[in-house]
Amino acid sequence: MKAVGDEVFVEAGVRGVFRVVVGEAPRVVAPTPLPQRSAPPTAPGITLEVPVRVTFEAANHELDARVEGQTIEVSFKKGVAPAQLTISEIDVYPSGTQVAVALAFSADVPGQLFDVNGRMYLLGTPYLDVDRSEIRLTELSYDARTNGALADIAEWMLHGEITRHLEQRLVFPFARRIEAYRDEINAVIGDYAVSPSVRLRGELVDLKVIALTITDASIVALAQLRGQARFEVRSDR
Repeated sequence: MKAVGDEVFVEAGVRGVFRVVVGEAPRVVAPTPLPQRSAPPTAPGITLEVPVRVTFEAANHELDARVEGQTIEVSFKKGVAPAQLTISEIDVYPSGTQVAVALAFSADVPGQLFDVNGRMYLLGTPYLDVDRSEIRLTELSYDARTNGALADIAEWMLHGEITRHLEQRLVFPFARRIEAYRDEINAVIGDYAVSPSVRLRGELVDLKVIALTITDASIVALAQLRGQARFEVRSDR
């Protein structure tokens, strides 16, 4: 508000926010069942196969804490300031052999009169990083319909920086869970009384992950634990 002579002027501005919804949520596909028992060992010793689950519920709680509220800078034009895309909500859920990512966002794009917010869906492929004991979502991509919608409405969102930043955040460690299972089993089989005269003494040492499966509730890494065991028989005579 300002006064000029005998008149008072009020300066007002209008701010608009467009809401964009692109694509459709990927459908939920029936899961593949897990094997119910371990395969027999191929060499002398003891082998156990233990499923280690990263549930989608737990993964989404973790993403709430680690990802929601973060802002991604997307450089989409040379000489233009990067767009600022803020993640307001992110969820993962199963879709056949892939994992769907539902992302609610808001974006401030230089050179546009209006801010944008909305929701988009991507599909990723679970990847087992054995060296890091992590499950990662890789090869994130939009489906063909989403690609078409983005090309018409917000072409800058097709930039690979968005999927690259998301892939860096969609990581779920499981090493501690496998190590905890191994410690619990070793505590039992280290000196286990089979009967008053027979004791089992064993230890699981080697650990590797041999398979990755998606169910309706979890991403499951099948861990194989190998070691040695012996029975000690005591004679009461």
